[in-house]
Amino acid sequence: MSQISQIRRLSAKNLLDAWETCLDEPAPLRGARLLAATCDDTVAETARWPIARRDAGLFDLREQLFGSVVDAVVLCSKCGERAEVQFAIDQIREPSASRCKDSGVVQVDGRRVRYRAPTSEDLMAIAGFDDVNAARMRLLERCLGSAELSDELARRVIEHISRDQAQADVQVNFDCPSCGNEWETPFDIASFLWREVDDWARRMLREIHLIASTYGWSEIDILSMSARRRQAYLEMVGE
Repeated sequence: MSQISQIRRLSAKNLLDAWETCLDEPAPLRGARLLAATCDDTVAETARWPIARRDAGLFDLREQLFGSVVDAVVLCSKCGERAEVQFAIDQIREPSASRCKDSGVVQVDGRRVRYRAPTSEDLMAIAGFDDVNAARMRLLERCLGSAELSDELARRVIEHISRDQAQADVQVNFDCPSCGNEWETPFDIASFLWREVDDWARRMLREIHLIASTYGWSEIDILSMSARRRQAYLEMVGE
């Protein structure tokens, strides 16, 4: 079973550096890049973590950076109006995700077939697929190391992966205040956290620009300040 590497606390400088390097990464690998900034594993290694393990680490990182409460907004699947939901990370965190299985065995037609859990590398490999079914089959082929896939084998492997990698398939309930529609939608912590980090970084760069332009201080000096102190200087700049 996989074990989560210890997540180190990121300083503002560390996070800004991680954001900058993530800009050059394709979307499926950004979560792995963020995690590599917080532990002793390289990006190549975090990209081979099972998705459930990756997501468990990203939930821990999100809690460290932005707190334990998530505010999410989507468009209603029926009328198109904005629907909002607030939830705590612990409501969607799988306690056993940090100990998820890297691999498993299914028995089909009298034979034992070994599979492994999907990783960020696998998501990268299917990123260019427009056909969902073709992408799913390619993902299964990679997880099995074989292109010989019967319908029953595919069904059993998907069933086992879904059970073992539950953290990778988080669903969030929404209800529309306008039409009363209720539905579930997937919550992808990797893309959600990346958007939060991207927003934070661009806001931070604007703050650095304003403070540096006023006082002539370096970026590293400004980043070494606490958020409260930076805000105090920004308020004085605004005056």
